[in-house]
Amino acid sequence: MKIGLVSCSKAKKDYICSAREMYSESNTFRLSLEYLEKTCDKIFILSAKHGLLDLEDTIQPYDETLVEKPVAERRKWADEVILKLKEKTDLEKDQFIILAGQKYNEFLLEHIKKFQLPLEGLTMFKRVPKLKEMIKNLGNETRLIHQIVNEMPRFTWDEIDNLAFTNGIYIIFEKGESYYDLDRIVRVGTHKADGRLKARLKDHYLRKNKDGSIFRKNIGLALLNKDQDPYLRIWKLNTSKPKIKKEYKEELNLEYKKKIEERVSNYLREKTSFTCFEVSSNEERLRIEEGMIALLNNSKYFKSSDKWLGNYHPDQEIRESNLWNKQGLSGQALDLEELWYIGKGQGVKNISNNSCDLNFPKPGKNSLNKNEKDEEKKISTKDIEKFIKDIFIESKGSEYVDILSKDIHKSMGLKSRYPMVCGAMYNLQKEISRSDILHKTSSGQSSTLKIRYYL
Repeated sequence: MKIGLVSCSKAKKDYICSAREMYSESNTFRLSLEYLEKTCDKIFILSAKHGLLDLEDTIQPYDETLVEKPVAERRKWADEVILKLKEKTDLEKDQFIILAGQKYNEFLLEHIKKFQLPLEGLTMFKRVPKLKEMIKNLGNETRLIHQIVNEMPRFTWDEIDNLAFTNGIYIIFEKGESYYDLDRIVRVGTHKADGRLKARLKDHYLRKNKDGSIFRKNIGLALLNKDQDPYLRIWKLNTSKPKIKKEYKEELNLEYKKKIEERVSNYLREKTSFTCFEVSSNEERLRIEEGMIALLNNSKYFKSSDKWLGNYHPDQEIRESNLWNKQGLSGQALDLEELWYIGKGQGVKNISNNSCDLNFPKPGKNSLNKNEKDEEKKISTKDIEKFIKDIFIESKGSEYVDILSKDIHKSMGLKSRYPMVCGAMYNLQKEISRSDILHKTSSGQSSTLKIRYYL
């Protein structure tokens, strides 16, 4: 299960209401909640005053923050939050997406096994643009990686030796499994030792030994669990170890094990196919493997069919991730730039279908494609003013906030728009009862214009 944790905000309503509504004054909170509602099964709020809150809990306005509390109080607060989380979630198995500042998660993480911190290290100026980007790209990366691998050459179990390279990533597809109009990825894998790509695939398809292939083992676990076969208990064991062989000698039933191995082989050969792409560096292979697994696992729209065999797997991670993978589920997902490199490496220039047109702009300083440039042209001074006003709202409760034109320009992803940014900053001085210009050049329209707005 995916659990979302979002921190409270300084900006609040001034009346009794639900926690969801109380913090909705904050742009960061609203965007965080929007993202979590599209990616998580359950969502809780981390409140400096109340600890752990459900979205619909009714609360009164308050003025309290963890930032001002001493370490001992923050640790006590975290302990109380963890106690509540234990009642509502599984800290060992559930996957947590935490959209909160460092003071809110510092003593929680040691109790949570699987977590992601998408906003880690980002300043207040960068959180809103990052959240908007995350929301905008929801589902796009998942569709994009499916489009890329669906265009690549497809192989069956008896064509492993036809591969033209020996280092890379392999992607498994399964009959009956689709992602919209594309064949759905059901497993991502690679190899650590150089030159073992073909050997790794043969471990899965040709060598009938579940202790040499976690993929085979997982297929067998699902088949046995589906049949409610008591041999499931033995299949889970690593019977290649002498100690296990000796301890379970009378229960091993090697003849029956061979039958299950044959059944697994038949399933893999009849139901699955694969594609591969070359990656020479071991470090890069492991990064792409983890990134693809995390990307798919993070997508709320990445689902199996009701008939998928993995739905019968005894482990929750397999059932809920919709993948024959358990490692890497909580890793750092691939971003669009990494997908660009994969797509370009496979010769993909443009991918289109009814719901998605994706071009691959070269990443870097000049990476804006035509659509993005058109969007930038539409930015007005009013848009910049609204962006800065959102920062005022985020800073509610503080005496003042300092705005640097360079930060606004960068956070909004603008190109050579300093006169417009500075103009917006000057306009806002008229709406604020008091402000001081802390730094200004002779032109008054540079990247170093800094104004202090008293709230």
